[in-house]
Amino acid sequence: MKRFLILMFTSVMIFSLTSCNFATKTYKIELIVKGSSMEFWKNLSKGAQSAALTNHAEIQMDGPEEEKDPADQLRYIEKAIQEKPDAIILAASDYNRMVKPVENAVNAGIPVIMVDSDVNSKKTLAYVGTDNIMLGSKLAQSLESRVKTGGKVAVISFVQDSYPAVQREKGFRDTMARYSRFQLLKTQYGGSDNAISEKLTAALLKSEPDLVAIAALNEPSAAGAAQALSKSGRKNVRVFAVDCMPTEAMYMEQGVVDIALLQNPYQMGYYSVETAVKALNGQRVEDVYTDIYTVDKSNLFDKLYQQLIFPFSN
Repeated sequence: MKRFLILMFTSVMIFSLTSCNFATKTYKIELIVKGSSMEFWKNLSKGAQSAALTNHAEIQMDGPEEEKDPADQLRYIEKAIQEKPDAIILAASDYNRMVKPVENAVNAGIPVIMVDSDVNSKKTLAYVGTDNIMLGSKLAQSLESRVKTGGKVAVISFVQDSYPAVQREKGFRDTMARYSRFQLLKTQYGGSDNAISEKLTAALLKSEPDLVAIAALNEPSAAGAAQALSKSGRKNVRVFAVDCMPTEAMYMEQGVVDIALLQNPYQMGYYSVETAVKALNGQRVEDVYTDIYTVDKSNLFDKLYQQLIFPFSN
């Protein structure tokens, strides 16, 4: 009987230790973004870190300081492959140029989850982020419903071959094609740089007297466009924006920015880590589309939107 109890106690201890080791296994996940200094990516990182707390993961965020040259991001992917994390979560700066480094990571045994910006490869496990075709379409619908007169519409985008930029512009242009009273101008690319977007917008305001609206496809594009429009003093042109940080919120209060479609970078970060951990635990994963919110002057100070616009002050 005594021997039986000893064996049973030993078995329980072994099972407990094994279960404990399994439960507390910590996955190392590399999060590589496009521009680490931008508030959007900081908010995404905050969501990733929150998910890590409940999913036994450690998150290391890397990436170039600014979203400009895809070659800058390439170096971080190569560095991650050498360090061999359990998984990589990547926001690809270029849909095609990032294919080879992504597939190099996969071939090295490192699963890759795409967040916010996809890549032209079937070897990634899942995409987590906004449905950018829908986002562009919603922006066009909002513009059409609020601008009753016809006229010219400018498009200020960010990085030309970034997949979200391509998809948002497609959704916007395809939907705007239904509205014959508007004429779309050639897309301008500000490179996710406020100053460049401002300069491009200022030139448009001078050369296009029939301009009635500006579609700005990300936060720096919107900030630059709003700054140029505010300085010009023109009251017959409005900005329709994707994303909204404090600068755009100020211009929305002033009537320069008409509406902003908010993405949820916190959700993107959270769900991308959750997806990565599920995959590492052998579970089936699939694409996850995050929320889109329409914000204007009437609901700018609603609690939910304040948390998205000023996430670190709540």
